[in-house]
Amino acid sequence: MPKELDRRYTELVRLAYLVLPGDKPRKYRLALARRIVEESLPYRAARNQESTHSAARTRVLRRALRPRYRLRIGLGRWLDELPPVLPDTDLLRELNPEVRAAYVLRRLGGERYYTVRDQLAELGVREPGQAVRAAEALPAPGAELPELWVRRGERHHSRLPEIAATGLTAVLVGGIIMTQNNQIRVRPLRTGLATWPARGALAGDRRLIGGAVSAWRHRTRVGRPVVLYAGRIGGTAIALLRDGDQLARYTATGTLDLFPAGDGTTPVVLTEGRYLVPPGVSSVQALRLADGTRTPVAVSAGVTAVLPASDGMCGHGPVLELTRPDGTRTAADLSGFTLAALQAPPGTPACALPQPTRAVTAATAAEFWSGTLPGGMSGRWICTRYTHPDGSTESYATLFTESGAHHVTGGCGTLSDQVVSGVWWRPGRKGAWLYLAAASQGLKLQATGPFRTTEYARGLFVGKAHKGPTPPATPVVLTLQ
Repeated sequence: MPKELDRRYTELVRLAYLVLPGDKPRKYRLALARRIVEESLPYRAARNQESTHSAARTRVLRRALRPRYRLRIGLGRWLDELPPVLPDTDLLRELNPEVRAAYVLRRLGGERYYTVRDQLAELGVREPGQAVRAAEALPAPGAELPELWVRRGERHHSRLPEIAATGLTAVLVGGIIMTQNNQIRVRPLRTGLATWPARGALAGDRRLIGGAVSAWRHRTRVGRPVVLYAGRIGGTAIALLRDGDQLARYTATGTLDLFPAGDGTTPVVLTEGRYLVPPGVSSVQALRLADGTRTPVAVSAGVTAVLPASDGMCGHGPVLELTRPDGTRTAADLSGFTLAALQAPPGTPACALPQPTRAVTAATAAEFWSGTLPGGMSGRWICTRYTHPDGSTESYATLFTESGAHHVTGGCGTLSDQVVSGVWWRPGRKGAWLYLAAASQGLKLQATGPFRTTEYARGLFVGKAHKGPTPPATPVVLTLQ
């Protein structure tokens, strides 16, 4: 078998070795890495070795991130002829799986930010951008990793020949090319939006595409954009371009909008109510958050039929449920040109997704308190968190009552397990002003402010203040215990 296959096999083994959890002995981890690689490779050689290797690498990473128990059984045959010294780093052992994989690919492998982010997104990591940024914030390895020498003995259902000697000092995850002087050059892995094909009836229209590329270069002065879509939407010719982590939407009238590319797992806005869905999506349904009602959405050449903003969506667009081979994903048109990946439990009110201040890539909504409000009316408090393309976040708390009214009560903290919010309240718009506050289950809060009396029961703080047309101007300070 060609030496190129030997080398690629070796790269996959050392990649799996570094990404695997470090809670077991090193020789056990290497045996597990060898098994993962052998079971991830095709039984027969394919014509397109590059695509086969890339697909195998994704399978290896997915299995190494969270290895199934089955893989840990019967490793004896993979433990033969292990090297006397195995490399390890204490830093990798302390990281969670997503950040460990990001560290191996980004810090040790030297891959670009958006390449690693796209790879993690393809592996199902819910917040790949945050994982990559966490890895970038960690210190570099204290010393160069020692070389790893592995010789394979008898084959056990393996698909490639004996592992050649190799070093672990460079973890290369892209397509690897050997130059004439034996130096290694890395071809970045194609994942996320990089795998989207050019779609649309005008994808070969030189005039439209040429105008789009010229407008891009006039605006940015850099880049070599590729076409993701070109076609007519409502009679208007539109082109969607991508270069790295940036997208552009161009119309034949000469308008060009630039925006962050996202991770390629959610639809892109072509025009109001029309979306370009990711490749591989087999069905799209419009989802009503409040009652879970789903309505099928027609898709042609990757473009959805017109979708109105239903439900009185409180300023945002529709919520879509996408069916893919790897499962179902939910995305919401909140702000910007790419839909945000959404996590929200059944029964979440539509207005639990307030209008954000800028583009959103991910959103989560979760209830942190429910019960009886002063005056006997039932209520529920929901915290919504938005993640923006640059990785920053913002949060909104919304108090809903059984009458259907809702009140945005400001932020709800920076940590998902330490949610807190409060609001001035006056039942029936008469009587004394009451300050209501609640926090995550299991936490108790204290509030200081212009209160005459206070009460804390069933997770709800109630501070009674004066009567009057407006609430007190004195600030209230909430403290968690």
